Amino acid sequence: MPLSAHNARVQLARSLVRQRKVREQTGLFVLEGAGLVAEALSCGHVPLDVFVSLEAPDGDFDALLADLRNAGAAVAELDPAAFGSIASTVTPQPVVATVAQPWSGLEEAVTREGSFVLVAAGVREPGNAGTLIRTAAAAGADAIVFCDDPVDVANPKVVRASAGAVFRIPVVARADVGALWERLRYCGLTTVGMSGRSERPYDGVDYTAPVAIVVGNEAHGISDAVAEQLATRVAIPMARGVESLNVAAAAAVVAFEAARQRRVAMARTAGLGQ
Repeated sequence: MPLSAHNARVQLARSLVRQRKVREQTGLFVLEGAGLVAEALSCGHVPLDVFVSLEAPDGDFDALLADLRNAGAAVAELDPAAFGSIASTVTPQPVVATVAQPWSGLEEAVTREGSFVLVAAGVREPGNAGTLIRTAAAAGADAIVFCDDPVDVANPKVVRASAGAVFRIPVVARADVGALWERLRYCGLTTVGMSGRSERPYDGVDYTAPVAIVVGNEAHGISDAVAEQLATRVAIPMARGVESLNVAAAAAVVAFEAARQRRVAMARTAGLGQ
């Protein structure tokens, strides 16, 4: 590759890490670490460029780099200074890649065949957003939808916190609230919102029917505009003196209750069929 083209690709990676505008304009984002890069490749998302630090231990990534080259990715080695400039962490992983953002459209992600969606309304902290994506995937949700002025889901912190789940579940990065609710109604999903003011416990709801679990902003919870659309509000009972859980932790509690109920229902259905 000519030096000018190589430098341009390094500069692009550097800009993708630091500037939301560039991520939005190009439709690309950055993966940091061999694990994330391997996860993308295994899910059919071939990176555009892969950069490896010259400080990386010899042989550690040979198999992965061979797979990447075979898939058509451009692989280049960088000296420590150049490599450090495209990483978002103080102690960077030795492999960084640029790849197309895998986000789904609303109609593609929320369908009549789906029955379990996690909605993150107004979530703005990158670590929480990434953990919510990871939680939704682990709990078996059909999709996760971000709406109500959410965080930039292509932020490197979100991608890292998702631990590769961005490639394992349909993610709608920025949905219009009105369009989302119309889509949920059209697809027959009821909406269950999490609110500390509710007296209904989260495990007192039937999650085996098609459902969208809605969590709100870290500081203010679910906005009034979103709250107006909810069919049900639930809360997680807390020990005395504890006001609330982190939004990602709270979502995990409810999402895995939904997953538990669904497993039990499936087992009963299978038993009746024998």
